[in-house]
Amino acid sequence: MKPTLTIFWKELKGHLTSPSYYAITFFYTLLMSYIYFVQLRSFSQRSLQYMIQSQGRGDGLNLHQQVIAGHISFINLIFLFLVPIITVKYFTEEKKARTFDLLLTSPITATQIVMGKMMAAIAATWILVAISLIFPVVTSLFAQIQWGVLASSYIGIFLLAAIYASIGVFASSLTDSVLVSGFMGIILCLFTWFVSWGSEISENPLMQEIFGYLSIAKHFGQFIQGSVEIVGFAFCFSLIFFFGFITQRVVESARWR
Repeated sequence: MKPTLTIFWKELKGHLTSPSYYAITFFYTLLMSYIYFVQLRSFSQRSLQYMIQSQGRGDGLNLHQQVIAGHISFINLIFLFLVPIITVKYFTEEKKARTFDLLLTSPITATQIVMGKMMAAIAATWILVAISLIFPVVTSLFAQIQWGVLASSYIGIFLLAAIYASIGVFASSLTDSVLVSGFMGIILCLFTWFVSWGSEISENPLMQEIFGYLSIAKHFGQFIQGSVEIVGFAFCFSLIFFFGFITQRVVESARWR
C-alpha cells in the first residue's frame, strides 16, 4: 500500500504545484460562475413572472430542476473534455522523460502504479467538483435548497468524474503523445454517452435492456432526480474498475517488452 500512496502523493503534488492546473481551475471557475449567474438570473425572472401569472398560488418553480440540475449537467459537459486534458500527463510524461522504464524496473507492481496514478487523477478531478459545490451552498443563503436531491446529484457527478479520470489515465497509458492521449480520452468519454443510443436503435427488447443498463445518461439522470440506487453505484464502479484493469494490463505488458 505504501508504494501506491507514494505514487498517489507524487502525482497529486505535481498537480498542486503546476501553474497549468491552477490556470485550468481559474478559467473553469470563471466559466461556471458566469453560466451559474445567467441560470440563476433567468430562474429569478421566470419565477417572478410565474408568481404574477398565478397570483401567488402554488409553490413556484423548482430551483433544483431549473438551476441546480442544469449546473451539474454543465459540469459534466465540461468534464467530458477537461478531465482527459488534465490526465494526459500521467504516463505520457513518464515515457517522454524516459522515467517510465525506471518505474517498471523498480520493485513496484503494475497494479500499485496504476492505482496510485488513478487515485491522484480522481483526487485532482474531485477538487474541481468540490469547487462547483460552492455555488449551490451560497445559493442556500437566500433560497431553499433540496439538500437530499443536491447530495444525490453530487454523488452522481463525483462518480462520473472518477469514471472520466480512469478513462483519461487509460488513454495516457497507450501513447507517449500528449495530443493523441487527450484526443483518445475525449473520444472514449464521449463514447460512454453514445452507447445509450443502442437502446433507441435496437428493436430487440433484450438488447434494449442491456443498452439501457449501459447508458451512463440513464444512471446519471437518476442521481440528479434524487434516486440513489445500488445499480447506479455498481455501474459506475464497474466502469472505473474496468478501465483500471485494462490500464494495469497495458502497463504490465510494457514491463515484458
